[in-house]
Amino acid sequence: MISLTCDGLICIPGSDSIEVCNPATRESRRFPPGEPLVWTKHRPGKRITFGFGKDEVTGAYKVVELRGNGVSDCNVLDLEIGQWRQVSLVPYRISATERSVLVNGSLLISGENRTQQE
Repeated sequence: MISLTCDGLICIPGSDSIEVCNPATRESRRFPPGEPLVWTKHRPGKRITFGFGKDEVTGAYKVVELRGNGVSDCNVLDLEIGQWRQVSLVPYRISATERSVLVNGSLLISGENRTQQE
C-alpha cells in the first residue's frame, strides 16, 4: 500500500477509495477512486501511480493519479470540492516504483520521455 504525506496529512490510496487523514486531529475523509479510464490497445498496462500535495496558488490539497504504461492518463482530485477532473494524456512512461516528491509546491514524479524512444 502507498501512503503519501503533505503538511502532516496522510493520503492512503486504496482500490475502492482514497482516504486522507489528519493524525493530529484524528479526522479523516474518504473519497471515491478516479473515474474509470477508457482501456485501449494504446494503454495496455494497468500501472497506477499517485502523488499528493498542496496547490500553492489556491491552498487546496490534491491527489494526482496517473494510470498506464507508456502514455499515462492523469486524474486530479481536489479535496476542497471532492471532485476528480481528467487532465490530458501525459507523454511519459511514469515509474510506478519511484516515490513522488513535493518541491516548492510542485509535485515531481519520475518518468521517461516516450517521444525520444520511438
